[in-house]
Amino acid sequence: MRIVEVISAFFDLDNVEFIIKVIASALCGSLLGFERKLHTRHIGMKTNFLICTGSMLFADIGLELAKSVGGDPARVMGQIVTGVGFLGAGAIMREGNQNIVGLTSAAVVWVNAAIGSAIGLGFYPEATYFTIIVLIVMPILHKLEQRLPRPTFFNGDEDPNNPNTPVKDKRAID
Repeated sequence: MRIVEVISAFFDLDNVEFIIKVIASALCGSLLGFERKLHTRHIGMKTNFLICTGSMLFADIGLELAKSVGGDPARVMGQIVTGVGFLGAGAIMREGNQNIVGLTSAAVVWVNAAIGSAIGLGFYPEATYFTIIVLIVMPILHKLEQRLPRPTFFNGDEDPNNPNTPVKDKRAID
């Protein structure tokens, strides 16, 4: 293939739309990752970039396959949700006997994949609005959570309503 053919294929209308999808998903994913990195969370810019662009690519391929050979792009979407669920589950960790951390990071993985999928399916305004809403609401909720008092069982104390809370005084068992 000559260089002129490569360049003309690169600037074909279908390829320009795909390039827009890549750029949009890269920006949305990176912005969500930046927000998480500001709060020193486990899943940062690179991971969020990869999740959003990867989900976009899978959704775009599913859409293109449905157009060319028939089929249902919703099946690809279902597999994206399943795969991202496993990825998000890896972000959830238990800290000690009581605290579970990483739930918000797992949720961001899920939301990020939804945004990337929306872009891959051509829902640019919806993905952009949702990214902006997440970027606005997440810091507000973070500040609000810091000001709210935490229940005592989050501080390592016993939760009287939880039968699985370890007993500090072993004599109480006898």
